[in-house]
Amino acid sequence: MARVTQIEPATDFRPTGEERHADKQTDATPVDDHPGHQRNTMRPHVIARRHRVLAGGGDSWRIFGAVAICLAITLLLNTRSFVLIAEEQPDSWVRPVLLTGAHGLNTIASAVRLDRMNAWIDDALHRRDDAPRFGSVATNRPAATLAPPTVRDAPADTRTAPALEPTNRTAATAATPLGPPLPPTPMLRAVTTANPLRVYVAGDSFATWMGYDFADYAKRDDLITSLLDFKISSGLARPDYFDWPARLTQEMADNPSPEAVVWFAGANDYVDMRTGTGSLTRGTSEWLTEYRKRAATVMEIVGRGGGQMYWVGQPIMRDKARSNVAADINTVVQAEAASRPWVHYIDTWPMFTDTSGNYAAFLPNASGELVRVRQEEGIHLTRSATTWVSDRVYAVMRHDYNFPQ
Repeated sequence: MARVTQIEPATDFRPTGEERHADKQTDATPVDDHPGHQRNTMRPHVIARRHRVLAGGGDSWRIFGAVAICLAITLLLNTRSFVLIAEEQPDSWVRPVLLTGAHGLNTIASAVRLDRMNAWIDDALHRRDDAPRFGSVATNRPAATLAPPTVRDAPADTRTAPALEPTNRTAATAATPLGPPLPPTPMLRAVTTANPLRVYVAGDSFATWMGYDFADYAKRDDLITSLLDFKISSGLARPDYFDWPARLTQEMADNPSPEAVVWFAGANDYVDMRTGTGSLTRGTSEWLTEYRKRAATVMEIVGRGGGQMYWVGQPIMRDKARSNVAADINTVVQAEAASRPWVHYIDTWPMFTDTSGNYAAFLPNASGELVRVRQEEGIHLTRSATTWVSDRVYAVMRHDYNFPQ
């Protein structure tokens, strides 16, 4: 029987000539004397190694296939989310293609009832896309035992806001009246810890942290109850994606309804708008006229529901073109707010400019420390900067309703 010598890498062992000859015989000798088997049985260790390589490749493909199947099942179980993602895409040729595929998959999933699992999970977790609701108003709520602390003010700002006239466009025309005139605004009621103010914070992702701030004010001061209702990537330009007038109508018809509505949205409206007669290019005078009408509609919905509205204006943007459209939006919104006494416009533009009136990513806080106020993309506010705006809105609200000190 041939002897096989195993060589360990750590040793200096060298085989003798006889051992080398024995190894050579081992490689060349067939396992039987049949000539037809000799070619296939040469170097069995090489063949075995090839088999192992092929087997490893097969394992990789099996793993890839299993992952692909899992992803396909996950997609079929979440086709509604796929539809929402497609609806969120910009208005281009890609969007209808994605929507066609998403709606097709959603139809298939619904037909074979694959969407039931998500519905069961949502029911179990009480997840809905309905408007949030206030609970019944307490009539004998105990008074707070601690005096409310003073509201934190945003850093003092003595700078002048840049002119908010449309930069290179004709001014938008006045909006068409939306029904009969509203009655004069009544005196705002007294707010107490026994009868707190119902505050509804709504808008896009800008409203998220603001809603958290108002929840903090509610816990701290015991003078408000707050609800947060936000939809990422939403605004007034794309009601096909999310219909804010319909949502606000639903909210203002609730019982009890919000008494103060804080609205913070608009950054996602840097898009063309569709109307019944076609598409309007963003920033044009026709686009601004349509946007002004939509803003007026939202204000009217809140006013007819008996609420006060705190419309938070858009901050300056880093991108010049986007900043121009934001300024134009602010212009038409301010014009509509000026004719409605229940709408309070909160100007954030000068809060986030430098001493020359330009975009600023860092600004000093109340202690003089330089802090980042804008996120990396140059659009969204940071968490601390949002609190500056929230504090300002809350201070105006406290003044309007004459909150107890």
